[in-house]
Amino acid sequence: MGRVPDRAERLREAFRHHYYTRHGIRLDDELVLLLIRMSEMHRDLRREIRRSPKVAFRHSRDYFWHGFGRWAGLAALAWALAATLLWRMDP
Repeated sequence: MGRVPDRAERLREAFRHHYYTRHGIRLDDELVLLLIRMSEMHRDLRREIRRSPKVAFRHSRDYFWHGFGRWAGLAALAWALAATLLWRMDP
């Protein structure tokens, strides 16, 4: 009886089979291992990017000022719109 292939061997064979059936390219072990490693690194990088916050600040007070600035900007815009409408309606 032959030995059972482990996960790495099955993965290498799957890559080899995919590239041969899809592109007609026969790959050697070094290139297959390089492609597998690049695929794993790409997956890990995508996972890291999804976990990182959209806005990163050094101090907690910077979060406060960022939020305050967003709300203050919207409030100023609403105030200017309301003032313009009241000025236009005044006879």
